[in-house]
Amino acid sequence: MGKRCKIDADSLERNFAAFDISYDEGGDILTLSLPGSPPSVPVECGGLFWIKVDPSNGNIMGIEIEHYRAEFLVRSYRESRQALNIRSTSNIRDTAGKVYY
Repeated sequence: MGKRCKIDADSLERNFAAFDISYDEGGDILTLSLPGSPPSVPVECGGLFWIKVDPSNGNIMGIEIEHYRAEFLVRSYRESRQALNIRSTSNIRDTAGKVYY
């Protein structure tokens, strides 16, 4: 069995401004990564996204969100509306006019 380390959640806030952000439209994948970061281990988070963790210290080195527009944004939007008890017929549209909700 492999060695485990505790994930340092505070490292996300410390490192956030330094993340490079990229989006692969064809794969619908949003990636946040630290330039020059050491090899990391992917950790699945509830089937929504992956965090990339430095196994030597638990620092979060990146985040990868698959199905970013098709699932993640829509789910986040719906959950936000439910939490705020918003009832309207508005939709999420991208710059090309595609509706996501």
